[in-house]
Amino acid sequence: MKKRHAWLAVSLLSLCTVLPMTAAAQATAAAVNDKLTSALTCRGDSLGILRALPARKAALAPLGVEVRKDGIEGEEEVINVLLQTPLRLQGATTSKVSMSFESPNPNFSALVFAEFQGDPQAVIRGLKLVKGDKIGGAVGEYVTRTAAKPGCPAHIGLTLLGKDRFLLGCGWCNGG
Repeated sequence: MKKRHAWLAVSLLSLCTVLPMTAAAQATAAAVNDKLTSALTCRGDSLGILRALPARKAALAPLGVEVRKDGIEGEEEVINVLLQTPLRLQGATTSKVSMSFESPNPNFSALVFAEFQGDPQAVIRGLKLVKGDKIGGAVGEYVTRTAAKPGCPAHIGLTLLGKDRFLLGCGWCNGG
């Protein structure tokens, strides 16, 4: 009987040790998704958010986040973040967020972007995007409504790829 109690005590101790790590891992994974959402929606330094991830590659792998970086920092740089658990935005989902200076589509030029599956109209409404003009249109077919500002502020861009597929990301009014 004592062996059974000892085994139960060890099992409970093991479970108590694992559960906080699981909760911490879930919190960390949620924080990564929040950062990626911020980068895609131009809240903060979109390029900086993605550029910081390759240094945390080993810590992110157990959370189901794979980070791949190619090229040196600059125009040839490409970072892809692959997510085991899809990122959700206004009901749409993606499993890959990218940073690249090469446009994935001629009607889209965000530098930090993802291809989403879901209802683009829900995202357009939720992010309050409007049909692009000649300035904001360089980022996507739909863009953030912004007041005239000096310089070249970041815009959220969205370009339709099909009925339930679209590109969404953060870019600047000069197409870069």
